[in-house]
Amino acid sequence: MVYIAIEPPPLGTDEDLTSYLFRAFQEIAEAISKVNKLDIRNILPDRPQNGGMYYFGQIILPDITGPGFWGYEEGAWVKL
Repeated sequence: MVYIAIEPPPLGTDEDLTSYLFRAFQEIAEAISKVNKLDIRNILPDRPQNGGMYYFGQIILPDITGPGFWGYEEGAWVKL
């Protein structure tokens, strides 16, 4: 997980606001961490979109020539 240094809030900040912001940022961080995990796929997606990124766990000929990270760009699969 990436560590981000958090500067202390200004001295005049309300405690309730500080608590609220802390909880909100924790939820945002958790949501972002879930997005970063890719499921291992063993079949091609039905409708891949340009800019999509996938992790394939096996060869899927003719397009996916080996396991690993693949991107979909301009209608073609690209090994990342």
